[in-house]
Amino acid sequence: MPKIFILDKLKIERNTFKIELPIKKEILDFYIFCSEKNYFYWDKVKQNIPLNYSKEELWYTIKELRKLMYEKTPVKSTNGDYFVFKKIKKFDYILSKIDTFKSKKIKEGKKIRERFIFNNILGEAIASARIEGANIEEEEARKIVTKINIPQNRSEQMILNSYSAIEKIKSEYVNKDMSIDLLKEMYEDIAFKMDDYRIREENDRVNIAEDSQNIIYYKAPNSTFVQSELNRFIEFANANNDFHPIIKAIILYFWIGYLRPFTDGNERFARNIFYLSVFKSGYEIFSYLPLFDTINKSTKDYVMAFVYSDQDDFDLTYFADYVLDHIEQSFNLFFRNLEKERERIMRVNKFQEELGLNVRQLKLLQFFYLNPKEKTCISLHETKNQITRKTASQDLKMLAEKGYLAIKKQGPSIFYYPICENIQKAFSA
Repeated sequence: MPKIFILDKLKIERNTFKIELPIKKEILDFYIFCSEKNYFYWDKVKQNIPLNYSKEELWYTIKELRKLMYEKTPVKSTNGDYFVFKKIKKFDYILSKIDTFKSKKIKEGKKIRERFIFNNILGEAIASARIEGANIEEEEARKIVTKINIPQNRSEQMILNSYSAIEKIKSEYVNKDMSIDLLKEMYEDIAFKMDDYRIREENDRVNIAEDSQNIIYYKAPNSTFVQSELNRFIEFANANNDFHPIIKAIILYFWIGYLRPFTDGNERFARNIFYLSVFKSGYEIFSYLPLFDTINKSTKDYVMAFVYSDQDDFDLTYFADYVLDHIEQSFNLFFRNLEKERERIMRVNKFQEELGLNVRQLKLLQFFYLNPKEKTCISLHETKNQITRKTASQDLKMLAEKGYLAIKKQGPSIFYYPICENIQKAFSA
């Protein structure tokens, strides 16, 4: 029998304590540390309590001060209470960082931007599929989404569906208003050829669970409640409101995670709802950010952020704090990778200039450097680079003259093989 996870809560009698004004500086500093610079639940708060203070009194003070700043969200719990949200100081810094790039364009050339976007969407598709059980390596996934291979199993189909769904969001759904039909269409994108994927019915139960430990962290509401809430979800998604667009997207993400309207694929669907919301609000920067790849590396923390929000007075700030932390992580990771790419391009340009090679020739040597047992020919070089046969022949002849390729005749055909020693010397110089 699975065990239902219940948060460890500190029992406080409300009549036992009262907040004394003015609040002592040390208590106020502790509140700022736990509720503005961070957003901690009791399990972390109790590890940092200053000496000579009652843990019960401090937690009571923190909770009461938080309540003064709560905003009601449209997300309704199964008992009728609404989830709340507190905008903390920490969020301002992260949101302003993202807002800076709402209007800015990445300066790199089109091909570099397209490669970053492709690699990122592929990574996000892999991450979101893996969190729901897909087992696939990146190289295989790359062959699936580029149509080199046809999906042969469930994991490969999940990857293709996830990748295609994100592409469709960017190209098509971003121009549509939210509706029941759009929700169904978006779900069909990730459910394609997945026979057990469908809208939940009354007897269907879905949970957030840890199977290895036989623990259920969250039991989704029944389908009647879900159907009654979806209309309000759609209304909020289409409305202009006072929430920052990224916070609004996080609320929508949490809301789908809370309702879990389908028998499977709810996590990927919730993430796609987040993407749709940020893209509709003009945040193209999310095409580059490996957000869900970073989230996938801390799934236990993700689950606990959800649990804190569900079980601690319906405070959605815990979940928002977790997602915004990972947005910042993915933002920083992208710009580190972008800087590495800029440095790589500078090295390649310098290398190309020193060797007197064109881009095609340099790419071929890079390929042979990584694949020393391969070979090429004029026809293959011509096709790969979409150049004339004469130009392809000149490229390969020059590389042979410079000592990087060996020419071997096999029957009527001529092949070019890497001279690995010389290529390695060139790349290690």
